[in-house]
Amino acid sequence: MKYFFKDKFLSKEDIKIDILSPSTQYGLNVFEGIRGYFNNDELLIIDLDGHIRRLMQSAKFLNIQHDYTFEKIYNHIINLLKINRVTNSVYIKIVLLFSDEGSWNTNQKASMLIAIFDNQDFNSKKNSLKAKITSWERINSRSLPPRIKSGANYINSRLAQLEVLRDGYDMAIFLDNQGFLSEAPGSCLFLVKDGSFYTPCLTSSVLESITRKIVIYIVENVLGKKCYVQRLDRIDFYQSDEAFLCGTAIELTAIKSIDHIQFTNNEFFSQLAEEFYKFTKGDLEIPFKTSIKCKY
Repeated sequence: MKYFFKDKFLSKEDIKIDILSPSTQYGLNVFEGIRGYFNNDELLIIDLDGHIRRLMQSAKFLNIQHDYTFEKIYNHIINLLKINRVTNSVYIKIVLLFSDEGSWNTNQKASMLIAIFDNQDFNSKKNSLKAKITSWERINSRSLPPRIKSGANYINSRLAQLEVLRDGYDMAIFLDNQGFLSEAPGSCLFLVKDGSFYTPCLTSSVLESITRKIVIYIVENVLGKKCYVQRLDRIDFYQSDEAFLCGTAIELTAIKSIDHIQFTNNEFFSQLAEEFYKFTKGDLEIPFKTSIKCKY
């Protein structure tokens, strides 16, 4: 397997990063994780354009200087896929990081790392999760803006997730600094009540998620249901008929309970998961995909 690093296609053992770099010392980086689903000699990449734009926006927020344009990043990803002769579903990780020694306030230019990992096809029958409201508050735009997809921001998620795992749950749910529902570590939250969908708004300390955007589109334009993007109280969670999470890594996963309150109905989640499955197979014609021919 080849990787892209510092404008070269290298083997893993040839990639060198200084142990005193700002990225290893302080978690100073921005990154994206991207799904690619393989179907009949074609790789369907989920919203590649949107992921690249978000990566560049995160770098801009943190004043991370680099020499990569949108077109360069796009072409490096496509070329790496072809060099590795991909013939299965993949997870693509792009990281803008600092590979030389420096401190957290460095003004050196960032290097780009792109890695490809084998992955599974979308599974609409994942085990549902026991969730718990964590005692840890979600970071917010007055301290560490959650719309920046940076490694350092995930320390907040680590604290919350380890807490609920110790308590016997599967997934943490954050409240924001105003006490409204926010998101889970690495995934966005949706509720279903009386046939309508609800998800916290971006001002509730939510990452501007690619998968969330696609879910809202499918709910409104394919299922024909309402999706309300608004502030949500903890009690809204307890009073919901269904709940689920979405994200690049977690895809779509149902929640079976929150703080011991059980959800016994997954009717609308199942409908959504079926349409999302069609999307990953190339059988649902909606935006947010890049198709790459993989005949070698």
